[in-house]
Parts: sequence; structure tokens; C-alpha cells
Amino acid sequence: IKNAIQFGHYGEDKHAVSEAKDVLASIGGVWNKEGWWQFDYNPEDVIDSIVASGCVPDQKAHQFYPTPEKIAQMAVEIAAIELHHQSLEPSAGIASIADLIPGVLCVEVSELRCDVLRAKGHQTVCADFSQWAEKSNQSFDRIVMNPPFDRGQWSAHLEAAAKLLKPHGR
Repeated sequence: IKNAIQFGHYGEDKHAVSEAKDVLASIGGVWNKEGWWQFDYNPEDVIDSIVASGCVPDQKAHQFYPTPEKIAQMAVEIAAIELHHQSLEPSAGIASIADLIPGVLCVEVSELRCDVLRAKGHQTVCADFSQWAEKSNQSFDRIVMNPPFDRGQWSAHLEAAAKLLKPHGR
């Protein structure tokens, strides 16, 4: 099965198996009833990186909450993105929104999630969005985002994004 891996039985350590399943889900894997983890990209390099480093991004520190598919679709629809538009997704995560936008530029703080974005074929900048936006001289016709919400970060992200928006942009 293309872009799928089978999760074998690796002993009786239920905690280790549970952690492994959480890691695969955090990089976009979806478990199917036939016993395979399905990805919408080739996960081999990302999994190799996790194995080599022993690290996965901290969900809470990076405020990673994937955008549900229906909400991502609605947000992209509302943005009315056309092929000639330059589009941006700040804090892109594993591309729940970006996958729906052709030619989008993704900004993501997590090195591992940047690997996922690149594996999916997205142009990606690995940086803290607020810091990157402060230095960027780019501007965009459309910006679609699911910002981090903890400690008022959403406000800082919205302000940073607004400064990058072209006149009459969305």
C-alpha cells in the first residue's frame, strides 16, 4: 500500500506501543482496520528522523492542534483562493489547511513537522512565525491559519499575519 506502514507487534510493553501510535498519529498517520498506518505523503524520512533523534515535537509547547478537515475546507473556501494568488499558512503543522491550497508557502516552527510539509511537496520555511513575519518583506493575497491560542498567542499571530497581507487581501 502506497505511503502506508504496518505496525507490527514489538513485545508486551503496552506503554511503548501506545507512545508509538501517538507518534505516528502526530505526523499525520491514520490507522485503518486492516492494520496499516496510512499517510498522504511518504513518511520514511520523517520516521527515520524520529528514530535517529529520539525526539518528536512537544504538542503543548508548539500548540499543535490539527485543524479538522471540515473547518480547513470552510476556511479555504471563505478565503476564495485563486491560482494567481500568493498564499500563506502560518504555523502550518502537518498541512491540514495547506494541503487544500495550491502553491501555498508554509511557515512552521517544528523541524519535524517541516519535514512532513516538505515530504508533502509544500514550500516550507522552518521558523517561529511571529519572528519570521517581523523580518519578512513578502506580502500575500491570502492567509489562512489556525493560530496557537495559549497565552494570547492568537492575537500576536493575527497581527503578524495582517502586516503581511496585501491591500484587498483576505
